[in-house]
Amino acid sequence: MIFDESKAIEIIQKHNLSEITLRVWKTRGTIPDKYRNEDYVKRETISSRADKIIAKRVCNILLMSEINTAVISEIVNCPELNDIVRGKNSFSGPELLSAIKEIKRIRIDVLKTFESYSPHKMNILLHDERIKPFAICRSFSKRELQNLREKGLDNKSDFEKLKDAFVKFAIQLSID
Repeated sequence: MIFDESKAIEIIQKHNLSEITLRVWKTRGTIPDKYRNEDYVKRETISSRADKIIAKRVCNILLMSEINTAVISEIVNCPELNDIVRGKNSFSGPELLSAIKEIKRIRIDVLKTFESYSPHKMNILLHDERIKPFAICRSFSKRELQNLREKGLDNKSDFEKLKDAFVKFAIQLSID
């Protein structure tokens, strides 16, 4: 396409191109033909692709059987979280940030629980509504885990088994 300054300015504004582009096209005497097509879409920036990759990772984490998506949906204040996780919808910026924040908060809570031997902290973690301890602690039967939740932790070997399971779970929650 032959260079026309008014047409070039229109294309630059439409496609959000650099102002230096006008000088380059003027020097060459032509405007690239790809801009003649009305359906032409400029490639995505790295940051938008990175956001999509992070959003996909968040969805993969929320799909884990160990995560209680219904509770996370309430905390994040995103009623359509189930649709987003299944790929039928997408995150808005604030929803993605608050989902990331909540996943990181769960990870930190899990790891802090095991900094020292503390049956009280373990009991709090076993009652955390954001996670499903029955899915995390597969080495325990449901009855054993239910007893631990009701009566508390009484021996260190159970604590170590729970620690192994929960730390593996926390590792899977890495986003960055």
